[in-house]
Amino acid sequence: MKQSRSAHQLLRIGAWSTALAFGLGAQAADIYQTANMPINTNWEMSNFWDNAESPSAGNDYFNATGNDTRSPTGNDPVFGGDSLTITNGSRFQMKHGGTATVNLIFEDGSRMTHGGGGGGLDGTITGDGSLTIDMVSGQTRNITINSLIEPNTLSSITVLGESILTVANSANTYTGIWNVASATLKGEGLGQASAFIVGGTSTLDFDAGFTNTSADISISSGGNFILDQDVEVFSASIWGIALTNKTGGYTGAELKADPTFGTAFVGSSDDSTLTVHYTPQVVVGDTIYQIANMSAVATDGWNDTNFWDNGLALIATNDYINNNFNPTSVNEIAWDTRTPASGSDTFGGHSLTMTNGANFAIKNNGPWTVDNLYIWAGSSIRLAGGSSSALGGALNLKGTGSVDLNAGAFGRMCTISSLMYADPTISNIVINIGETSPTNTTQAMTAGFAINSALNDFAGLWIVEAGLLKGNNFGNGSFLVTDMGVLDFDYSYINASADLRVEANPTNAAQNGMLLLDSNVQVGSATLGGVSLPEGSYSGADLKATYGAVIHEDTSDVAVLAVGASIALPVYQTGNQPTGPGWTDPTTWDNNMAPTNLFAYINGNYEARSPNVSNPVFPGLSFTIIDNGYLKFRHAGTATISNLTMYAGTEIVAVTGNQLDGDLTVKGSGSFTFDTQDDGRTLTILSPVTVDSTVTSIVITCSNAYEDSERNATGTTLTDTGNTFTGTWVVDKGYLSGPGLGLGSFHVKETGYLSIGAAYSNETADLTIDVNPTNSATGGQMLLEYDMTVSKATIWGTQLDAGEYTGAYLKSTFGDAFDAASSDTAVLKVTFIPDIPEIGDIEYTTSGSDLVIGFVATNYVSYTILADDNLVLDPAWPFTVTNIVGVNGPVAITNDTSADPNMFYKVEAELD
Repeated sequence: MKQSRSAHQLLRIGAWSTALAFGLGAQAADIYQTANMPINTNWEMSNFWDNAESPSAGNDYFNATGNDTRSPTGNDPVFGGDSLTITNGSRFQMKHGGTATVNLIFEDGSRMTHGGGGGGLDGTITGDGSLTIDMVSGQTRNITINSLIEPNTLSSITVLGESILTVANSANTYTGIWNVASATLKGEGLGQASAFIVGGTSTLDFDAGFTNTSADISISSGGNFILDQDVEVFSASIWGIALTNKTGGYTGAELKADPTFGTAFVGSSDDSTLTVHYTPQVVVGDTIYQIANMSAVATDGWNDTNFWDNGLALIATNDYINNNFNPTSVNEIAWDTRTPASGSDTFGGHSLTMTNGANFAIKNNGPWTVDNLYIWAGSSIRLAGGSSSALGGALNLKGTGSVDLNAGAFGRMCTISSLMYADPTISNIVINIGETSPTNTTQAMTAGFAINSALNDFAGLWIVEAGLLKGNNFGNGSFLVTDMGVLDFDYSYINASADLRVEANPTNAAQNGMLLLDSNVQVGSATLGGVSLPEGSYSGADLKATYGAVIHEDTSDVAVLAVGASIALPVYQTGNQPTGPGWTDPTTWDNNMAPTNLFAYINGNYEARSPNVSNPVFPGLSFTIIDNGYLKFRHAGTATISNLTMYAGTEIVAVTGNQLDGDLTVKGSGSFTFDTQDDGRTLTILSPVTVDSTVTSIVITCSNAYEDSERNATGTTLTDTGNTFTGTWVVDKGYLSGPGLGLGSFHVKETGYLSIGAAYSNETADLTIDVNPTNSATGGQMLLEYDMTVSKATIWGTQLDAGEYTGAYLKSTFGDAFDAASSDTAVLKVTFIPDIPEIGDIEYTTSGSDLVIGFVATNYVSYTILADDNLVLDPAWPFTVTNIVGVNGPVAITNDTSADPNMFYKVEAELD
């Protein structure tokens, strides 16, 4: 008997039609999103907008929900409205294929994320403040922006995600900061940016010549600058070395040959030129004193002649001092010397000194440069306005005691790119928020300082009292993070004499101090939340699991905190390993040594190879494969790798070697691959296999030469029955076999082959065997030698009803879908009995004289509109209007007779 279910709504046409007619006369308006758009929804759905209509021309649309606006998953969607504004910390989620066309406005703090799909964007981009573009860490999700980035007030764009952001429109006029935190930034459309800040795992690649003689480029240690175009800027700092003005500039050949930072320019053209105009000033002149506090009304700041004792504009040969003392009046406390209130500027004097408690106050956004800034102990740098500022030049900390870096208020951030020099007697640099009191750590970390100095010799204690301290160069200091402070390492920090302390709030966990670990860090000692860490090496994942109260959730799982002078940091693979020596080749590791048991080894985005010998053993403490890297077997016999960890997006490739022992852990979010590469190659995994629940699929494939006839002789076997995998085995090409298949589901594609190797029972698993779409007599195949229990089974397009099916029945019914060698008596048991789903998200409209009802459908259910003109008695529903079968997702049913205002309608669902 078929089951059925009716929708809860009964639709009466008359009254609703009047409301619809009224709506047609509405004028263009600002339309606001009413709720988060979760997975499988998008901007075209009317129920997410406060006018209950899909976006249309003449209207401007706003997401101020703090959540997602999603593009449709189809190819090349076009947003129907005039513009889409993302504000209040909300996010534009790119889910489309191809290129989406939309005029985007990003308000300060908003985000754009590549959620899967084509990654193309066209239209316009404008906005204000800071924008974050996230291409999703650990996955290849490139974005190409063809949009025109219009003249605007966007002050900074931060790029995340280890993929490639291509900005293609050469007409762009963006003048803010590109902060490339963990990605590749390239293209012809980088505008006239004022600064490029490139992290230690990031790449900058101009696809066209770039000239901006006021711009700064900072490449952190480990970062890459592909110089294949002529580039001219004010300053360039490469791996901590500030380049100075040189006649004719620096050629790519010269830069690649530099013994300190040459590898930063791998891939650069020998003939391309980098020209910088930075020349350190050495002239000195008169000493000029500040005579009054530059308060908030002093909008011209240091350029206002009324605040200097000579009454003149700034002169390049003079030294200027704010010592908080007016010789004609009384001692005053905490005078400000302010930058101008708008734009960007360079201090016109030779030097500027803050002493006797004075404040150097940075007002509003923009890059500010002081060639010789002196801050004496007891004085401070204070953010007096704006949300994103930058300080360049040279910062000198003088005297005995502490210097404050005061963020002022929530939302204020400053990047200090100045060369930093500190007297040995400067004991502390204190990070705090002075004007407002945060109530939790998340709020506090919206304000603070990024220390990206090319040179920093500070060796005292960083005290993060409240707010955020992050950056690429903390000198040689130690760290104390108290309540509502966050310390974020954006680079590998190695200081075996440093002490790291992160304190927890004893009464309110929301106000704990936090450590955010993006890169590897080595310190002599560490105390987290009151617990002193023993000497050893701790991954980000371990730290979050054990000390999560004081470890920020954005900490990288694979970043390492090494505690103790004798604990070695990880060694990174620097290039593809050659056939023959494989992993024993010292030139492929960043310490130029063959692996030993003193180090943990990491391969990111390269080919790692086993050596071409019998039964090799990897000598390192551990081997981790990340960032689309892969492990290729060239050995004979069995390779043994203890503590082998591989992340989603990586793969094991079998060439001549065909066995792996040791232990294998698969982590991350996404898919992992076993690739036997060519016909007749086999791979056997003897290792215990531990798989994170976030690994959604493991793919069995043969990427090179493959014949369907070789499917039984080409593939992967897993033998250890402790496998913890619960995702989906995708058997693309060749076989998957063995008793060590965990508790996953199975998708056997048209050239795949499955042999479970032991009795298998999992009432949450699915079994799908695909048919050849061009030949219905062939397809994927299974060898059923043992009993198997699953929730659902779909064989060559036929979904099996709940029940038990013998091998003999399956062979006779589905032919080659089951190998002839399958046991006649082995049983495939299917347990799933589908429920009829609720009919939800019903919307309705009229089209001419027709009634159109839309809702979300399920593909194993048929839907019917029924009508009756009398609900007083038990309705007979004599009028069947339309029937829809086999649709999965949003659908619309249109009646084939005229909609009658006096009729009542219902939607009825029934199992196919």
